[in-house]
Amino acid sequence: MPLGADYQDAVSFFQRAFTVVLALALSEAFKQAIADKADKPEDRIVQWERLPTLLGFLLLIFPFFHGMNRHIFRAYLDVKAIPDFYSGFLMMDGIVFMLEAAIFFVMSRALSPGQWRNFYWCILALMAIDTIWAALAYLRGAPVIPWIELNIALATVCAAVLFLYNETKSIVPPIISAVTILVTTTLSYIWMWEFYFGRQP
Repeated sequence: MPLGADYQDAVSFFQRAFTVVLALALSEAFKQAIADKADKPEDRIVQWERLPTLLGFLLLIFPFFHGMNRHIFRAYLDVKAIPDFYSGFLMMDGIVFMLEAAIFFVMSRALSPGQWRNFYWCILALMAIDTIWAALAYLRGAPVIPWIELNIALATVCAAVLFLYNETKSIVPPIISAVTILVTTTLSYIWMWEFYFGRQP
């Protein structure tokens, strides 16, 4: 059965939905780190102490957004026929991606050093949800094993810092998360280059 306009519109709806929420999260993150107004000379434009967390946030949201779109494309658009039970799978993917986008929005409000624990808990929630989704996607044939491994690695580091580091306001945990996310994101693109960018002709 060829792909019809209704089918493609249904797929596009879910893509647009989580894209909007992720865009709001990205905008909010920059607002948290960069002042809306700096009228006086002594007013700071950049909240420098929030930059490590902002960096970690950006390094995490980018591959998630890229991966979400690539999964939707590969699973529903880059096909010769409409997949069996596509509506149920599409609903599940769309709901999970919307939930993950919502977590990113919460993370965007937790960039200050005093909020690092909330930021870490958001990462743990994100990794847990994404790992469960990835396990189900793997059963449908998606090549997501590297994502599961990297999710577990990042969650392990975050959990260790949460339970071993006692200071409530510190720039150290944001730096640790930024460095760890840089490593996991880099490995994600190295290990799943073909997934992200397709096969080269």
